[in-house]
Amino acid sequence: MSPRPYHAILPFLLVTGIAVGQEKAERPHKSPTPVKLQITLARYHGDSKVSSAPYTLFFFADDRPVRVRMGTRVPVQVAKDSPSQVSYQDVGNNIDCSAEAQGDGRFKLQCTIEQSSVYSRAGQEAPSSVPLFRTFRSDLTLFTRDGQSLEYASAADPVSGETLRVDGTLSVVK
Repeated sequence: MSPRPYHAILPFLLVTGIAVGQEKAERPHKSPTPVKLQITLARYHGDSKVSSAPYTLFFFADDRPVRVRMGTRVPVQVAKDSPSQVSYQDVGNNIDCSAEAQGDGRFKLQCTIEQSSVYSRAGQEAPSSVPLFRTFRSDLTLFTRDGQSLEYASAADPVSGETLRVDGTLSVVK
């Protein structure tokens, strides 16, 4: 079998961006910007703050995600007649964020925020044998500037009427 003629592979090289006899141009290396993201997940009943969970994340604005998992595993009885048969449900906060410098002083911030908790009725000492779990999830993309504070999301719980607010500030680490 004879080798392919040069003119037969030239179109492939041109389509893929490889020019014959031309070296790949070196891009100037720019180190990623270190940033700090402060996020607070706060629950309100009316105007009264019920709970607050602050998080501070340090990472680089190079579009690589940073992940935080904070929670606990709650036992849930599987069979009413067998209290020893339990399954476990994860509850807590999951935060996945990435940032990318846009070159004009802004940052593209992408976050997925999940919060789950055991719902307890007011005045009830302990959860019933069949607990209720409430969940919140938000996938968002925002453009923000260094030090700018934003309310990223706000949602009302349809059962309790409580409002979950997600506030955050992205700052460049100097």
